[in-house]
Amino acid sequence: DLLARILLALAEGERNVEDARKEISNEDSYDIQAIFKVLDNNGDNFITPKDIQKFLKAHGLEVNLIEVKLFILFYDQDHDFALTYGEIFKIVHPGKEFPKIPKYKKDEELNVKVDRKLYNLLEKEITMARIILALLDEIKHKNDFNIHSAFHALKYYACITGDSINIFLKNCGMRPTAGDIRAIVKRLDINKDEIIDFCEFHAFLGFPDCTFCCPCFPCGTC
Repeated sequence: DLLARILLALAEGERNVEDARKEISNEDSYDIQAIFKVLDNNGDNFITPKDIQKFLKAHGLEVNLIEVKLFILFYDQDHDFALTYGEIFKIVHPGKEFPKIPKYKKDEELNVKVDRKLYNLLEKEITMARIILALLDEIKHKNDFNIHSAFHALKYYACITGDSINIFLKNCGMRPTAGDIRAIVKRLDINKDEIIDFCEFHAFLGFPDCTFCCPCFPCGTC
């Protein structure tokens, strides 16, 4: 089942990224302000897909903006594809802790080791985005695909939960672990309320443009 494969690809990708987050945060010179500064090319206090693309290109990785936008989608709460300090923090920091947000200083520089590990983390994000994009393209070429049916297959009452994802995957013959389920929910639950509503699911499965939802608005039971 393609939808099940997409979910498990999310789980594997999130685990790889979380490992990379831990590697950055374990560095003595880890500094979220300096990380934000090096990505914020023009100092306008937000980071665009082009900023991410420029950083990766400078490290030798060519990426297209669609790949970057898919990875940003998982962190961008207002869907403007411009990452704030808080959203960058969620990308690079493991766990859920969130400290007071300071203003970064103009003279701060990113440590070489942290720079390399930041690249490693973003490269893992792009690797996952490429896998997911290929699977999304495959599922959208199925004649019977539409987002509403997929949402109904996964949801429990009005939303998708970790338990409903677990049941769906097991019904597809998969054997997900508790870690898999947590990783999937973490990826899709953009507003971090522990559930996945239709808008969050639609933003992901309809990426980069929704031409596979018929009709393209919530049906009466969504």
